[in-house]
Amino acid sequence: MSNPRSYAPSLPVRRLLAALALAALTAVVILGTPSQAQTAVTLVSNTGQSADIDSVFSFDLAQGFTTGGDSAGYKLTRVDIRLGAKSPSPNFSVHVYSSDSSGAPGSSLGMLTAPSDLITSSATSNTTYTFTHTGIDLAANTTYYVVIDATQDDGSTAVSNTLTANEDAGAAAGWSIADRARYRTWSSTGGWTAETSTLARMIAISGYARPPATPTGLTARAGQDGITLNWNNPGNSSITRYEYSLDGSTWVPIPNSGPGTTSHTIAGLTSGTVRLRAVNANGTGRHATSSPVVQGRIEIVAVYDTAGWARFRSRFGENCWDEHDAAVAAARTLSGRTPEEDELARCQRFLAEDIRDVEYVRRVVR
Repeated sequence: MSNPRSYAPSLPVRRLLAALALAALTAVVILGTPSQAQTAVTLVSNTGQSADIDSVFSFDLAQGFTTGGDSAGYKLTRVDIRLGAKSPSPNFSVHVYSSDSSGAPGSSLGMLTAPSDLITSSATSNTTYTFTHTGIDLAANTTYYVVIDATQDDGSTAVSNTLTANEDAGAAAGWSIADRARYRTWSSTGGWTAETSTLARMIAISGYARPPATPTGLTARAGQDGITLNWNNPGNSSITRYEYSLDGSTWVPIPNSGPGTTSHTIAGLTSGTVRLRAVNANGTGRHATSSPVVQGRIEIVAVYDTAGWARFRSRFGENCWDEHDAAVAAARTLSGRTPEEDELARCQRFLAEDIRDVEYVRRVVR
């Protein structure tokens, strides 16, 4: 085999061409679309227990609850509160708070919308009112608080409390309501005092366990064997599988995929737009969409001198590139898959792994 010489671009030019080739074959995520609607259920409640004592709204009143172990987390959409008494026009708001390092209420994560029947022409008693939200994110195995924030001293409105530590049947796995509620003076913004014995505000928490989040870092790269998808590991152990779609309507499960899966090659596919989503027991997450992938053709631009080719030949074998001379002489553009070109494609993989030793330049053409 002869070893022809040809013009040798500088190292910066070689690096630039290699970068352009990679960019032409790789597509990144550009958008996601909403997941399916979720149905809210009661996650934990004690409103079915005995109402034993009331706490008036001369105080801010807080009740802790702890979420279950679903690693995807939860969405809180509703809180029901039983009021033992209510003035015609009570002045309070209902929030969900995080817990601070001491286990007391920390900061508000969201204020819930009051029901229309809260303001009435007359007083009521022993009535449960529903406060709603579009969705407050809750992490797994974490304590939060329902906080009733009184905006004036209202001795005519009171929340019902139960002196039992029991919850109603049917709670979601791992969910619980704290045995001892907390309180502070209505005008205070300071610390909270815990009840000294079992006493819990009567509440019900509703929402749903979340499906997986949209995959992040999605790239799609066209290669010899098809389009290879890569994405970030979300660290979500609840994921049961990943699915991809080429048209947005037909979804194909990725075989043997699960929480730790971060790549997949779609065999035989050379171009197109790919959508990727994750699935768990709670439903299907939002999908990520790659930008369009276009298969390029590989064109020989330059091969270095005898010394460079000798290094390549000694490393990868005498017969690795039988088309070497013809390709260089004719500046041949490869667009088919003849046996010779299969051989050349295999050599190109070697070249890509060690471009400085091989002293080889290529570019992608459309």
